[in-house]
Amino acid sequence: MSQRKKRIRMLRNIVSLYLFVSIIMILYFSTSIISRSRLRNSRIFTISYLCALLYLFGYLLELNSATLEQAIFWNQVQYFGLPFFPALLFVLALIYTNKITYYNIWKIFIFFIIPFLTFIIRLTNSYHHLYYKSFRIKEILGFNLLILEKGPWYYIYGIYLVFTMIITSFLLYEEYKKNVRYERSKLNILFAASVIPYIGLLIILFDLSEFALDYAAFIMPVSLFLFMYTIFRFYFLDARVMAHDNIFDNGIDAMILLDMEHRVIDYNRAAQNFFTSCNLILRKANIEDIIDNNKELLDFIKGESSREYKLKNGGMTKFFEINSTFLKNTYGKEVGILKSIRDITDKKLIQQKLEVLAIVDELSGLFNRRHFMKLAHNEFIKAKVLNQVFSIIMVDIDRFKNINDSYGHCAGDAVIREFGKIINDNIRKSDIAGRLGGEEFAIIMTNTPIEKARLAAERFREIVESKKIFYEGTYIELTVSIGVASYSNGAKNLEEIMKQADQALYESKANGRNLVTLFRLR
Repeated sequence: MSQRKKRIRMLRNIVSLYLFVSIIMILYFSTSIISRSRLRNSRIFTISYLCALLYLFGYLLELNSATLEQAIFWNQVQYFGLPFFPALLFVLALIYTNKITYYNIWKIFIFFIIPFLTFIIRLTNSYHHLYYKSFRIKEILGFNLLILEKGPWYYIYGIYLVFTMIITSFLLYEEYKKNVRYERSKLNILFAASVIPYIGLLIILFDLSEFALDYAAFIMPVSLFLFMYTIFRFYFLDARVMAHDNIFDNGIDAMILLDMEHRVIDYNRAAQNFFTSCNLILRKANIEDIIDNNKELLDFIKGESSREYKLKNGGMTKFFEINSTFLKNTYGKEVGILKSIRDITDKKLIQQKLEVLAIVDELSGLFNRRHFMKLAHNEFIKAKVLNQVFSIIMVDIDRFKNINDSYGHCAGDAVIREFGKIINDNIRKSDIAGRLGGEEFAIIMTNTPIEKARLAAERFREIVESKKIFYEGTYIELTVSIGVASYSNGAKNLEEIMKQADQALYESKANGRNLVTLFRLR
């Protein structure tokens, strides 16, 4: 008999120690989570763990109660946490599967109605006995176990528990099906952790055991430890919530959260829209599997430095800029990469306009002298390296000073403006035209020998001569003097060729203007 009592006492000590150690570990873990209070979703996780702690603490003291009154009191303490635990796990599942965010949790307030009613009904049970009809103590295995006769609300709450268990598990299973292997290993653990505590609840609800023990209290620590393992092994709170803290969901910039293997963990609506415009479907998978036929876009997403991407869609061209932010947990370990994609189309268009203003002459619409000389130097180097030929046509508007004197400087500006259009309309796409200053212009004819350049210059002279520029009721007639030189003449540098074309131009002027003159070596 004494040996039996020793075994019972040992069993009682083991059970009590198991619950006590579980409570201490849960308390430690909850404190650790609170220290990361900047992670908003972790607050919900902490509350759920504190609910579990109240439940286990109450049950530990209920098991060790000496009287019926003590057991009833500690049983009631359990219900300060127990009713809310499954609802909080359900909320975490909704957040994790992107069904809701931390900021709109209020939308599922209805799921907390039954837990709140259960808390109130259990608190006031002595007045109506809707939750428990009666209480008595029976010694089993060395414990003074509380024998409870269940009331109608007990079964209502039991149905709610089963329903919450099913939809929580269903959410995690659906997430499991659409995720990559790395995410699935995490979801396997989360799924198991969500199901385990309800095994004990089902045993209690349907009286499947002869002992009046709360098996859920013994199984729940296993579930909670699995959640702990998932958090510290996969950092699923850290990476995801840090991104949400950066206005992840509602930002106008497209945001994609990747793990260190470039697998998509999370994304916002703007990111979905960006991928849709690229004729792609953004989903939780490796980014290489999502973008399998667009290397330029893949490099744009995977690149660590800031870079730009040009997207042509429906006749429109848009420009995007991407930036990468490496996310670290509280231990300094990199756990994810936040990709932020911003539409910079307006900025790019303004930049392009400024670039045009920097290289284009405002009056003529042709390249200004500085940019023309830069392009001309490039053409000279190319022709020299590839052993090609090119020609330079120097053009001067005849008697332009007379136009200014007769009609005014505004008329002169109008002539320059129209003359620039005439040049643009009568050169090839490969040619380069610029205004060197005043009424002097130059044209680079790429890959063109001097004789062909002379014919082109002659046609241009005839076109100008036939044109009449209308200004304030008056037609202004123009003629031009032209000089042509070619790289084939053996010039050592660009300046020498331009000097040769200039000499030919002045020869045209000296011979009566409205002429085309070729530079020829004497």
